[in-house]
Amino acid sequence: MRIGITGALAVAIVSALAGCSAPKGQYPIALAEALARLERADINGFRKARQCGFLIHFSAGRPDDHSIEWTVKSSGQKVARFTVSLSAVASGSQATITVPKGADGAEIYDGGQHYSHPMLMQPLRPAVQELIDSAMDQRPYDWRRIPDPLNTDQLCGSELQNFEASGKPYELGDPEGMTHEAAVQAGLSQ
Repeated sequence: MRIGITGALAVAIVSALAGCSAPKGQYPIALAEALARLERADINGFRKARQCGFLIHFSAGRPDDHSIEWTVKSSGQKVARFTVSLSAVASGSQATITVPKGADGAEIYDGGQHYSHPMLMQPLRPAVQELIDSAMDQRPYDWRRIPDPLNTDQLCGSELQNFEASGKPYELGDPEGMTHEAAVQAGLSQ
């Protein structure tokens, strides 16, 4: 079988490029530029792709000069947070995700948690990794790049479908799984 010089060259280039990919979480970008890109991350795209049936709001803070912490609030109450820290490595920058632990000692929204009022699809960590990747690539957040499972919380999925269909969000004080409108009609919420 003959592949010719052009074919052999193409195979050699593809093989060389396959061995050049950086380890997960490392980017061939200087630390200052990586931080600037992370500050411009598509948090609105992240919210739209990962929220459940509640209105949630993100605010970014700087716990130190190399980290960004996003706080998630609903009805004025803090409901989640996560931090991305950057450090310089020989190849550019390394991103490290920190997600706080829940009452059971596991990370919040780790894919195995149950929440009566879920705010975000689970698991959270791969979704945050896509937030970082999209920021470093300077592109919009793309939920299709998240590996399966995309969401392990059926209540979250159900609430999101109801919210999208009705345009009416759930609220923190509502009984589990009940829309705010239904809770008010039943006299269970204001």
